[in-house]
Amino acid sequence: LIIKTVPLAVSEVQYSYTSTCGFCFFSAQPYSTADRLYNITNALQLGFPFIPIFLSCASSIYLVRRKRVQYRNLKKTPLKMRRKSTTHLMLENATITIIVMTTAYVVFNIPVFINYLYYLAWAFSGRLYAEYYDTVLLYQYLWNISWVLCLAGNAALNPIIYFWRIASYRSWIMDLGGTISSRSDNSYTQVTRQAAV
Repeated sequence: LIIKTVPLAVSEVQYSYTSTCGFCFFSAQPYSTADRLYNITNALQLGFPFIPIFLSCASSIYLVRRKRVQYRNLKKTPLKMRRKSTTHLMLENATITIIVMTTAYVVFNIPVFINYLYYLAWAFSGRLYAEYYDTVLLYQYLWNISWVLCLAGNAALNPIIYFWRIASYRSWIMDLGGTISSRSDNSYTQVTRQAAV
């Protein structure tokens, strides 16, 4: 394999500008082997992590449900043996929190995964991008919906899940809210005293 390198200042670099998304990106010759390789690696890197995460989430849900069924079947054993330890309860709570977080990730990343499947189909179709993404929704909004709205929605939901599932995080937020409100009350009291003087 011989790689020819030339200074960046004297080499021509082909790039594409996407007016609908408003960004430039370097590109290979359209429909060349390098272009198809780029499209495949791009889709594998950005769209296909969804698959192992989805499988992990599904298997975790199955295992947690199976453990709960096994625990319910232990009712015939003595009460001392049936009681769950505090450590076991904490681990189960943490596992359920991770499952909830992963489920949220999976739900919000389904459009990203579908978008990259469609993108791969386009890469091997031999058609122009505008011909394959032939509707206004596909051409102008699909990438923004999948890459901006869905990922921002997932990121915005995470603190809500933390607040719901993690008691220490919930108490920290409550303490923080109390600290902020007491600071604003103190500043209001000081302004009132200064105005009275």
